[in-house]
Order: sequence, then structure tokens, then C-alpha cells
Amino acid sequence: MKKYRYECIAPFEKATPHRFVVANRTWEINGAYMRQVLPASSDGQAKLGVLSAIKDGSSETQGNLHTFFDWFRSQRVDAVVVNGDLALNEDDLEAVLKEVAKSGFLVFVLPGNSESKGSFSRATRHLASTYPNLINMSYVRHVRADDFQLVSLPGYHDRRFLSVGSGCLYKKRHVDQVLMDFQPNQLDDLILVAHGPPRGEGKHALDWVADKKNVGDPQLNRVLKAHQIRFGIFGHILESGGRRVGSDLKTPLKPKPFSPFLYINAGSANSLPWIMNNEKILKGMAAIFHLKAG
Repeated sequence: MKKYRYECIAPFEKATPHRFVVANRTWEINGAYMRQVLPASSDGQAKLGVLSAIKDGSSETQGNLHTFFDWFRSQRVDAVVVNGDLALNEDDLEAVLKEVAKSGFLVFVLPGNSESKGSFSRATRHLASTYPNLINMSYVRHVRADDFQLVSLPGYHDRRFLSVGSGCLYKKRHVDQVLMDFQPNQLDDLILVAHGPPRGEGKHALDWVADKKNVGDPQLNRVLKAHQIRFGIFGHILESGGRRVGSDLKTPLKPKPFSPFLYINAGSANSLPWIMNNEKILKGMAAIFHLKAG
């Protein structure tokens, strides 16, 4: 973390490994790599709580978070993914990070297009000693648990939409690093986690905006296709929140039955009302991503 404190996307490299325990599970972090060490048991499925675009630390939004964490506990999720836009200013950022860490879940966080990369680094480093369950996926890029894997692509691809000049901009070389680090036979249970979605097609896609066009990043399509990554957790396009699509990135899926491909837009956890593409007004969303062997 110290070495890459001025960066928002650390490379896939190893360092001095260290172990820690969260929720009766032992984990090891070795540079950009994190793996579950104990217990070495698998029930063939995993549940991940997903929060996106929290955006502020207001009491109303904190109330949303408490409701969502209660839901996650009732559904016995294994970990929580928070994929960007945690807060728009530095004071709120540390407050929001602390709030999600206090949940006690293993929490994976990464910046979106709103956070300053320096602020995100400082806040996570400040909280790291108190909350070892808070994992910054700007640095920890690949997570391997018994029943799921995560690979992160922090930040956003379009400089025009970075809220601050020191925002986290990923480039082609960062996308290429994701492609180079994995072999296809390793990816059966891999979930790509990014803030912005891939480029979809049509009005049911994850990236359909109020201006009636698809605005996702085609580079992510290249990653998904090159290695046949079958699962993805995304956000950013708030009006398309709550959507689930299959391999063609355009056909909506129902929550059941299980699908061999699943890409989601988790929507915004923020408490302010937002007009969705279906003209409903929502004041906060969360998701649970249920992965099952096969």
C-alpha cells in the first residue's frame, strides 16, 4: 500500500505474505493476490452482497446501509463487494468506509469515477489496522476463496466523467494486465468487478442511459470474451440499476433459475430519489450475487 500510495491500480505482483482472520476464516494476502487458507472446505456455492454508488455519509444513506447489511446477514452472504463511488468528498469517504467495515463482513472496495485516488488510498490505509476485513481492491487485485474468485479493475475508463482531476482512470494497459494474469481454465468461478459496465446493446442493457444510448466500455467486452469470464459485477449507470443480463449483454434475465452467464448492475445504495429507466423512483438499492457450482 505504501509503495503504490500514489496509484489507484497496483500491478499483479507478489510481496511479503501476511495472514489474518475474518469471520472464522483465515486469509493470506501476498501483494496483489489474496486467498482463503482455512478452513479448506467448500459447499459449492457463494453469496456476495453488492453495494454500489453509496455516494455520501448522510444519516439517510447510513440507514439504507444498515437495512442492506441486515438483509445480507439474513441471507448469510460470504462477503460484500462495494464497487465504486463510495463518496464524493474525502470526509464522507472515510465515514462510509468505516461504516461498511463496521458491518463485520469481509468487504472488498474499489474506487469508481468519483473518488480522488489519493483520498481513497489514505482512507483505506488509515482504517487498515483497525479493520483488517476492509480490503482495498486497488491493491488486492485477485481474490481466491473456496467457492468464488474476484478480479478487480478499479476506476473508470472515460476521463470526461472523473469527478476530480486526481480520479482513478484505467487505461488499455490495465485491461491488458487482467487478460494476461489468468488462464481460461482458472475462470470457472471468476467474477470481474468494475465500477462501469461493459458496452451493452439496446434498452435492456446494463449501460442504457436516460439519453437512450449504450455508454459502457467496449474494452470490458474484450476481457469477458477473450477468457470467457461468465460473471460480472458492475454499477455506475444509476438509472439501469437492478438489471441482470446474460452472455449477449442485452437480454434481461430473471432472478431464477440459475444462468451459466450473469452480469449485473447493482444500482445505487444512496438514499436520494433516482428516476429509473422504467420511470420508477427508487431511494436505494443493493443486490446479492448467488454463485453455484456448475
